[in-house]
Amino acid sequence: MTKKTPLNLLAPLSVSMVVITLGAAFGVLSGRGALIGMVSTCVITLITALVRGSRYGVSSPTGPMTAAIGAILILDQLFYALGVEFASYTPPVAWKGLLASFYGGVAEEVLLRLGLMTIIVWLGAKVSKFSKPLTKRVLMWGSIVIAALIFGVGHLPATSVLAPLTPLIIARALVLNGVGGIIFGWLYWQ
Repeated sequence: MTKKTPLNLLAPLSVSMVVITLGAAFGVLSGRGALIGMVSTCVITLITALVRGSRYGVSSPTGPMTAAIGAILILDQLFYALGVEFASYTPPVAWKGLLASFYGGVAEEVLLRLGLMTIIVWLGAKVSKFSKPLTKRVLMWGSIVIAALIFGVGHLPATSVLAPLTPLIIARALVLNGVGGIIFGWLYWQ
């Protein structure tokens, strides 16, 4: 008789059950982040900026997103030139990569930009009421940078799977994710 271990219990699950479970988890995480973000947004009246439109005239995120991708690719090559090396890496099968892209492209943005960034702005506004009042620009840029740093730190566990965490590997994870986080945070502000 085979002892029941967590892996043995999961063996009879079909791919469709795994996809449904991941989808439900994705929905719960995204829903919580969206709810927190929307409530916070209403509290600090960022919604008025969305209604009035962008101050900088960003009608499409294509340009800033292309700049983010270009900057990340160039910086990544710079880190490789400085000696960053990863263990052998086998890309995931296509369906796993597709599922991961939905999490990374949607859930992380909802959680960090809509959720965390907005909460940081709200807290900054509350704190600055009791001390020297901060300008909206300082609050926004501060929240963008803090959320981008947390975004980078959040990727360290995945990075540690590919290589031991050295100062150069940590810097790479923080810089590459931070560049994207700053540009995506700026787009969210706009």
